[in-house]
Amino acid sequence: MKKTASLLIAIIALTALTIVPASNFTDAGGFWQSTNPAISGDIVVGVKGETGIMAFKLSDKSPVWPQPYQTVDRVYTSPTIYGDKVYQVLTLAEAPYRFLVCLELATGKEVWKARVEKAHYSRPMVYDDKIFLGTTGFNSGKGTVMCFSMDGKLVWEWIKGEGWIYGTPARLKIEKSDSKLDVILAGSIRGKVYPVDSTTGKDAKIWKNAFFETDGKGPNPTNPYNDGGPIECDTNLVKEGDNYYLYFGSLDGCVYKVDALSGTKVWSFYDNNVRWCKSTPLVFNGKVFIGAQAVSDKGNGMYCLDAATGAKLEYFKTDDYVNSSPSAVQDSNIVFGTDNGIIYCLDQNLKEVWKTSVGGVTSCKPATTNDYVVVTSRNTATVGQETICLKASTGAKVW
Repeated sequence: MKKTASLLIAIIALTALTIVPASNFTDAGGFWQSTNPAISGDIVVGVKGETGIMAFKLSDKSPVWPQPYQTVDRVYTSPTIYGDKVYQVLTLAEAPYRFLVCLELATGKEVWKARVEKAHYSRPMVYDDKIFLGTTGFNSGKGTVMCFSMDGKLVWEWIKGEGWIYGTPARLKIEKSDSKLDVILAGSIRGKVYPVDSTTGKDAKIWKNAFFETDGKGPNPTNPYNDGGPIECDTNLVKEGDNYYLYFGSLDGCVYKVDALSGTKVWSFYDNNVRWCKSTPLVFNGKVFIGAQAVSDKGNGMYCLDAATGAKLEYFKTDDYVNSSPSAVQDSNIVFGTDNGIIYCLDQNLKEVWKTSVGGVTSCKPATTNDYVVVTSRNTATVGQETICLKASTGAKVW
């Protein structure tokens, strides 16, 4: 009887703690996204069902771990593989329920877990000496960035974000004889990008303004947000020559390129057929590839922009939303999923190479290696997820 009562109390407490966003968020962060798988060598780490993560052999899906690592709530987050470890934020049965978990890649054995408490919907950003997370904070108006050491100790937490931080932040690190910089750049659901000192967790005063903000309400007439375009995707940092730039999409329908060293906008792109850009841009061979949701009979699909100017080069129309973030595959093509469960492979001019229907919702970012593409599909009826492997050259299902 005591065990039953304790379990009921734990379930009630967990339910009370769970933060549910108001709308159907997808892609890098969000309540209904398909999580992104991760690949290291011949091992894939992905979701198994609704409440488990598992490592599979890339060639045949045979289990690498003796059993899945189980959670008590749906897996909303994505794993990061770094060296021989897997890092992921998961919901466990003990208070405070949300933990950053470190597992052995070879066995799935838990190495350590660290308290997170707040909701987290993307993946940890792991470097050689630190682990960074964006969180929702404890209320709808605040987001935080947490920094952990590689043994799971909290180093600092920056708590000044306006709006939840859904996507994975970027890290700008420069080490020159005349210039040293180490800054985290985090985009928030209030349409702001914040620079945070990665050593101290304090505001990094590298820009003229304290943050970059998307422009006002934005050009999309259906955009309900008055405080700029919410940023739900990862902030993608790209080095071009001696310069560094951030690329990201937003919920005002715009795609932005921002100078990472000054915080000033280089360009923004908008197509009046687009409602939202939740996809993380892929910058590849001087081009920017990003998925979009439509506001009209056009707009769903993949856009290709000129990285230097933001001009539209090509557009590939799909039958449903593209909240999936594209990935490069085999040095020449891109792959992505749609919300009606189709995986597309296109060349750099957005000509179709192949397409494969895997069912469900595939709003994940595909993981790619050699001749394999691994995706996650979410079943809309059961909310469970399935990890699927395809041949990169043909789209044929491996498992």
